[in-house]
Amino acid sequence: MVAVLDLVRFEKVQLILGLILIPSLMKQAHGLRYCCIGLFLLLHCINYRLLPAQSTEIVWDTWGVPHIYANNNTELFHAFGWAQMQNHGNLILELFAKSRGEAAAHWGEAYLENDQLVHTLRFPELAQQWVERQEPEMKTYLEAFVQGMNAYARSHPTRLLAKNQTVLPLSPRDVMAHYLFVVYTRFVGGQELGQAAQWQERGSNTYAIGPSRSASGKAMLVQNPHLPWTDEFTWMEAHLNAPGLNLYGATLVGFPTIGIGFNEHLGWSHTNNTIDNADLYELTLEGENYRWEGKPKALESSEFTLKVKQEDGTMENRTLTRYASVHDQCYAKAMKKPWPFACLAMTGPRPLFNGGKWAMPATWKSFRPP
Repeated sequence: MVAVLDLVRFEKVQLILGLILIPSLMKQAHGLRYCCIGLFLLLHCINYRLLPAQSTEIVWDTWGVPHIYANNNTELFHAFGWAQMQNHGNLILELFAKSRGEAAAHWGEAYLENDQLVHTLRFPELAQQWVERQEPEMKTYLEAFVQGMNAYARSHPTRLLAKNQTVLPLSPRDVMAHYLFVVYTRFVGGQELGQAAQWQERGSNTYAIGPSRSASGKAMLVQNPHLPWTDEFTWMEAHLNAPGLNLYGATLVGFPTIGIGFNEHLGWSHTNNTIDNADLYELTLEGENYRWEGKPKALESSEFTLKVKQEDGTMENRTLTRYASVHDQCYAKAMKKPWPFACLAMTGPRPLFNGGKWAMPATWKSFRPP
């Protein structure tokens, strides 16, 4: 169960917008009424979180940031999925359809190139493999996150555009595919795939100030990755609380863990810089083969079918062919021949949950990976 409260401000003293009184109480003596009024005033004067929580709660502040209080980590991930859908439901459905490689089936020809890229790089298959390879604990959290998203969609269908509701329900594979799509086509391999945005004003910075250099005598960490406020680059800010966890930070919409953040002991951040972690290889073609170690070698090929929604609402099937060399899958956008795309980072599913593990340590030694 998720209880959602709206607060004017999230501070030491919090103003609750409403107090629901049992109707029968209103029929009692004036003394009891005054008791209820006194209780209402008391709630204005104390920190709301001092009251024992019977269920997971999402407390929304003035700026639309969810402050989630959960009894355990599974409930926390469920509530975070709910909160993301409440803030960005339509955007998430659009992004997940693109990451599935099914956007053209929902919204037409304009998304066909996107879907072709996703299936050429085999993101749907790779996403399913990564879900299956998750550690049991992390897989439980991933499933809870998606369940929270679906629960919100079922409870608030009128807040989601009809054209986007066809993407539902969501699955853990959707989250993993979205991670693959964003990280590897927009950042790690964005330049090689021709997908990296060419922003005129670019820059990203993070800097730390030691206690001896700050007026407060405490360390400070400034987190400022420069990304546009649109599409898959949209940030989701949140405050996550569970036994042993008090974490504040932000993540890209659709991601289940905090990407940059801090707890009572430490903080971490990222800068928006590209790294040379992917390559395109130019093949020397000889008919249906390519040269490899001085000898002809056949390109591997396989077909896949995409559905494309037509203007009259009917669906058209498009069968396409993808190729692979010994390097990896071949990407052939706007080229007369296939170019193998290889990315060394696409080797395992753990990076998605690094943010969750970074949130727990209390010391630098325990924060650093083994």
